[in-house]
Amino acid sequence: MLHELQPDLRELIDLVRQAENYDATVAAAQLAGKPIDLGAAAADERRRKGLRIELLRTKWNI
Repeated sequence: MLHELQPDLRELIDLVRQAENYDATVAAAQLAGKPIDLGAAAADERRRKGLRIELLRTKWNI
């Protein structure tokens, strides 16, 4: 089971780090009064990462 968990856990950690960085950047820009113009592709990618995070969390019940 550990061999199956490790790649998923690494992916989950990486996805969470990327999502947090994205969200923090967007929030900081808004607070600074200089909102970032998010393109559709960036929003879709963030949504995809969020869905993958939820899938991995559900899979391993974490």
